[in-house]
Amino acid sequence: MQISHESIYTYIYLLPRGELKKELIGYLRQKKKSRYKRKGVYDKRESIPDMISIEERPEKVESRSVAGLWEGDLIMGKGHQSAMGSIVERKTRTVILIKL
Repeated sequence: MQISHESIYTYIYLLPRGELKKELIGYLRQKKKSRYKRKGVYDKRESIPDMISIEERPEKVESRSVAGLWEGDLIMGKGHQSAMGSIVERKTRTVILIKL
């Protein structure tokens, strides 16, 4: 039977509480209370190909002279545990909210 070191660290840092956790961390080589993420964090907004800035929108959209032009947005909750989408019609300012 084999077990990976990742499984051992996951058990030590996530499952035990109180004195047991302190004792288990005391046996580790570096004795840190928590572990850093192994994967690098990067900005996911840059992953959209040919992204157009909102400052480059056409004049007819900016002036709100034509009906039927919709603008959408994503609202993320605390800790990314919940999300809501909003769609707004520019001229009539009709709002549609979508729970995601």
